Amino acid sequence: MTWNVHAGSDARGTPSLDRIAGAIRAASPDIVLLQEVDSATRRSGGVDQLAVLAAGTGMEGVFGRSLDFQGGGYGIAILSRHPIVDHRTVRLVVDPPQQRAGGVYEPRSALVASVRVGGDTVDVVDTHIDASRDDFYRLQEIQSVLRVAGELRDAGRPVILGGDLNSEPEGEVQRLVREAGWRDAWTTCGGEGPGYSYPDSSARKRIDYLYLDARWRCGSARVAPNGASDHAPLIVELSR
Repeated sequence: MTWNVHAGSDARGTPSLDRIAGAIRAASPDIVLLQEVDSATRRSGGVDQLAVLAAGTGMEGVFGRSLDFQGGGYGIAILSRHPIVDHRTVRLVVDPPQQRAGGVYEPRSALVASVRVGGDTVDVVDTHIDASRDDFYRLQEIQSVLRVAGELRDAGRPVILGGDLNSEPEGEVQRLVREAGWRDAWTTCGGEGPGYSYPDSSARKRIDYLYLDARWRCGSARVAPNGASDHAPLIVELSR
């Protein structure tokens, strides 16, 4: 599963961590890639959102801090039913640094986790890249993500790459991912319809993705709107 959880709130801004945890329990995924996760920020009342979701789902988790925010951290996270044996956060450097409203910067990151599944180790790359209308920063960020994921793939272990890529399938960013040899799980696994995941209540964009290397076989793919965030989660069934 990959899911942008909107800092633990639904599209109206109502806190929804309990509903998010419930939706994850209902889907029962082995691995979850999360984006827009708060850690002890004032906005979220000082709550460690990953800890709440881990406790509410019975999974273990790791957090990738993208930036310091309101007394805490903000970034991405991975939940797993299987042991996470290693993880690291990779900063996605852009040039020039992207200045936002008020003179602040929002650096982007990729969270890389190694998950022990039976006798195998699966490498998972979770990211959330720029949301601007123009591709300028996204193209830089996705190249960094592809370098990291490509090195893992070349090392010989199965890799899953995904997250909120803030770009639609026909765009340049997605073309680069496909040309780098990654298989779009939505099309590979036979997802029905356009696969729209945003906004959750009236989805009209496909911007959330899971990409696979050649080691994976697909069973199914679906988007599961539930109203707990402004995005709907994407869920795929995989085997090897």
